[in-house]
Amino acid sequence: MDKENFPSKWAGYIFGTNTGKIFVKFNNPNREKLLGILSINDTSLGVSQYSLEGRYDGNLLILEGTPKNIPNIEETKKVIIGNIKINGELDSKGNLKGDWQSNIGTMGTFTAFPHGENEPSLTDQFYKYNRKLDVLHLNKDSILHIINAIKKELPESKLIITYEISGKEISIYDNNFQSHESDIIKSKILKFYSSDKDRNVNKSIIVSLGAFGENTITTESSDEQWAVYFITKMEEVFKKQELKSFSFYKKYGTWINSFFFMYILIELPEITSTLNRVVFVILSFLILLILKTLHNRFALPMRISVSSVKRDKIIEKNILFHIGTQVFISVLGGIALHYLLLYI
Repeated sequence: MDKENFPSKWAGYIFGTNTGKIFVKFNNPNREKLLGILSINDTSLGVSQYSLEGRYDGNLLILEGTPKNIPNIEETKKVIIGNIKINGELDSKGNLKGDWQSNIGTMGTFTAFPHGENEPSLTDQFYKYNRKLDVLHLNKDSILHIINAIKKELPESKLIITYEISGKEISIYDNNFQSHESDIIKSKILKFYSSDKDRNVNKSIIVSLGAFGENTITTESSDEQWAVYFITKMEEVFKKQELKSFSFYKKYGTWINSFFFMYILIELPEITSTLNRVVFVILSFLILLILKTLHNRFALPMRISVSSVKRDKIIEKNILFHIGTQVFISVLGGIALHYLLLYI
C-alpha cells in the first residue's frame, strides 16, 4: 500500500503483557511525518490514550507514543504508564501486524485493520482457536465473572449456560442464573455459548468445563484478529481459578499405578502354579482398580464450591492426603502380595 492510500483510521487488538482493543486515528495519513492518537481499552486497566508520531514508507510503520489524558488509570489503579515504540508492516490482506514495547518493560504484539474505509465483509472463511485449561476451582463469584467477561465482549448476544443435574443437561440464558444457582453449584460440567454478528463479522465462543474430562475454550470468527484476542482475554479470566497442583496430580498421578503394575510384572514370573498366578493377578488388578478409582474421583477437571472465596485453600491442601492415600495403598498392597507369594 503506497503512502497516498494509507488509511487514517485503524482498529485492532494488542497482546503480550497487556491485552485489549486499540483504535488509531492519524490526522495526516498522506504526509511524510505521521501524527495521530492511539486509544487503548486494556482488559485490566481500562482506557488510556497516547499521542503518536512516526512515519510510513509504503510498507513499514514506525511510531513512538507518549501518554496523554489517562487520569482514570493513574488515580484508581496507581499504574505507571510508559512511552511506547511501535514497529509494524502490512500483510498481504492490507492489515498491520507488528510489535510494541514500552520503556517500563512491557511489550507484546498487535494487529490492526483499516476501520471505516475497508471494513471486513461477509466471508465463507472462519478462524477457529482452541485452548486447554488446567484444573479449575469455581464458585458463584468466579462464574459470574466468566459471564460478565463474555457479555462485555458480545453485549448483543444471548449467553447460553448449560449444566448437568441428575444425568440430564439443562440449558438456560444467563439472566436466569440466579434461579438455577443451587443446581449449577452441584454440577460436574459447565458450558457457556455465545455468538454475535458485529459489522458483518461473525463471532462466537464456547467454554466447556468438565466435559470429557477436560476444560477448553474455543473462539471462532471470520475476523482472525478477534478470535485470537478474545481467547487470550478469556485465558486471563480463568488464570486466577486454576489449581496448578491439581493439574500436576491429574496428569502424573497415574504414575503410582504404573509403578505398582511394574511390580506385578516383576513378581509374576516367580509363580509357577497356574492357579496361584490367577489368584495373584486378580488381587493385583483389584488393587489397581482401587488406585484408579481414587485418582479419577479426585482428579476432576473442575470443582465448584459454595464458598465465596475465590480460591479454596482447604481443597488445595487435600491433594497431599489423596497422594499419600494412593502411595499407602500401593505400598501396603505390594507388601501383602509379596507375603502372599511366600504361601502360594
